[in-house]
Amino acid sequence: MKAFSVKSEISPSDGATAITIEGALTLANGYALRNSLLEVLPQDGDVHIVVREVDDIDLSGLQLLVALKKRQLRRGKKVSFEVALPTELREMAVHSGFTF
Repeated sequence: MKAFSVKSEISPSDGATAITIEGALTLANGYALRNSLLEVLPQDGDVHIVVREVDDIDLSGLQLLVALKKRQLRRGKKVSFEVALPTELREMAVHSGFTF
């Protein structure tokens, strides 16, 4: 199983929480990745998600990002994404119906 990492920090300029996700966003990591995201997701405040240095991503990884966005929006919070995927992974995501 390929590894992933989740890091968070509070932006001094706007108080939003920036969450950076790197590595493999796959079914094999799905449960652990979800739990890691829930640990750093703030109860209040906006979130900026940075996805970079991705080795692998599958439909479950994409669904997790969408679920994270929906959760924040239901809570009345703003969420933004900065997604840097290799061309082949970005094309797979777009063909699966996801846009960034």
